[in-house]
Amino acid sequence: MPNAIELSIQDFSSAIELDPDLAIADFSKAIELAPSTFDLLHRAHIYEETGKKEDLALKDYSKMIELSPSEYMYDIRARFYEKEGRLDLAIQDYSSAIKAEPRYRPAYLERAALYSRQGKHDLAIKDYSKVIEWSPDGGERAATAYYSRALTYALKKDSKRAVQDLGKAMQLDPDYKNKARSEANFNSLRKRPDIIKLVGP
Repeated sequence: MPNAIELSIQDFSSAIELDPDLAIADFSKAIELAPSTFDLLHRAHIYEETGKKEDLALKDYSKMIELSPSEYMYDIRARFYEKEGRLDLAIQDYSSAIKAEPRYRPAYLERAALYSRQGKHDLAIKDYSKVIEWSPDGGERAATAYYSRALTYALKKDSKRAVQDLGKAMQLDPDYKNKARSEANFNSLRKRPDIIKLVGP
């Protein structure tokens, strides 16, 4: 689910579409009078969305962290780095978010996905396992963690654990059955009786 900052960004989407230059000018004036993470966030978002001033967006995201080095601020800059393909910097910021709030599950999920993309499967599994541990009642994040960990186990050729985690993900969210059917990373498991029982032939 989106956090409060993401919802706030969505609220400003219409203003950006109407006149991004005017919106930038308004936020810039407010920032000049009294810098705040709120105004910096929205100006950075406009810079990023218009695709013309990514360097200025990064400066605003970094200024936000100076003002409020919270898990949310690091998370936002990490996602920016991720979009830019700067994965090592994104991982650093997700790690800083976790340091600021050790149980901030979104950062664990995102960092794990990046670790997996880099072939660091054991580190990814460790992060997914933390999310599962801290989600005893299940929920969306637990389902995501189980499914993602299943994919990671499949990449590691650990078929037994991959099937176990896929089954748990499907218990929490049956939609993962259809997703698993088209997931190429599960192709090595297709002929296993237990995977056929879960998702079909």
